[in-house]
Amino acid sequence: MTDPSETVMSVWTLYDHPRDDPTCYVLRRFDIVRGSAESTDIVFRSTDIGWLRAVAIDMGLFRIDRSPGDEPQIVESWI
Repeated sequence: MTDPSETVMSVWTLYDHPRDDPTCYVLRRFDIVRGSAESTDIVFRSTDIGWLRAVAIDMGLFRIDRSPGDEPQIVESWI
């Protein structure tokens, strides 16, 4: 687990049926620490991508489009 005092920012990544959880969409939190992204244990799963987007919006997050170089399972990110 990341030391909260070292976390600069959190980024949430929305995945379309990732390899480690191929039965659903996954919204996973990453903490940016010392210039690198560290995954956390904070994860939301659903078969409804709209529900996960609503969770992100309810947390006050803003959507960022995926980059061309992202893994194919990445739909978008939220900050």
